[in-house]
Amino acid sequence: LAMGASASSLRNWYTGDARFDIVQAVELTLVGAVPLAACIAAPYGKHASDVLGGVHLDPRFGWWLMELPATLAFVLTYFAADAAAVLRDGSRCPSPGLSKFLAGVFLFHYAYRGWYFPLNIRTSK
Repeated sequence: LAMGASASSLRNWYTGDARFDIVQAVELTLVGAVPLAACIAAPYGKHASDVLGGVHLDPRFGWWLMELPATLAFVLTYFAADAAAVLRDGSRCPSPGLSKFLAGVFLFHYAYRGWYFPLNIRTSK
């Protein structure tokens, strides 16, 4: 097997650490799902059809819905993390000022991309 993995280690991927095991299960799912999704053409806009189902979203709502997970994931993880935490090797994390500045840049970008831009998408009537 690749990179020194044994068959028994692949069968026993569960480690007992719930957070790590969930992340690992999501990764394994994505490894299988992404190649399959690459084989499916998803018609959008004027090329839309009922081939993949009859759900038709307003483009503005669809764009907002697509960008929402990135915004929420960042906000939830940023504010849940301790900006002044000490790393395992004893060093400190980057300065809280720099962290807040970069968070502000990211949030400004996604405020435009995920919240303002969808309101300005032109749609046919």
